[in-house]
Amino acid sequence: MPPTTLQYPPRIYRPALSMKVLFAISGCVLIAFGGIFTYLFSRLFTLFFTTSGVDPQADSAARVLMAAVVVGGGLVVLLCAIGGITQLLKLAKFAVILSADSIAFQSPFGSTTLAFDQILCKRSRVTTGRFGDTYTVLIPKDEKRRNLAISSDFVFDEVYARWLASLPDFDTAFTASPTPAPQLR
Repeated sequence: MPPTTLQYPPRIYRPALSMKVLFAISGCVLIAFGGIFTYLFSRLFTLFFTTSGVDPQADSAARVLMAAVVVGGGLVVLLCAIGGITQLLKLAKFAVILSADSIAFQSPFGSTTLAFDQILCKRSRVTTGRFGDTYTVLIPKDEKRRNLAISSDFVFDEVYARWLASLPDFDTAFTASPTPAPQLR
């Protein structure tokens, strides 16, 4: 059911300031670690071959060590760079978009859209990890589609709250009912 007060253009909800700061700091730290690891691996490589007097062309053990340092260092640097860039992309890409006929979740990895008439119900979930995040899970009518989980770390307004309240709530519908709740995927 579309919200009655939603006007064009679509409403775009971004992460809260605390999450933006977390994305920025973690992205910069990961990129800095990549630079530090690049420097350390190059120094280790140079130090090993200049102080040991080993000719990398003649000693097979030195070639294996050199390959391990190059591959291992390259993987660490690559993972740090990918992680840092992903965190920084979250600043620009993370969004929940509420339009006249659908809701969409955008991330650096793509976008998921769910039309209002395709939503079966909503469900609240609290994760048990370190942060104990709360998610609103939108469950589609089509069992082949994936659930759409929206974090509470976004800054939502009254229009979103009214729209969310208009959806059937899975938890309250089946806790008040004497029949057992169906299994959700």
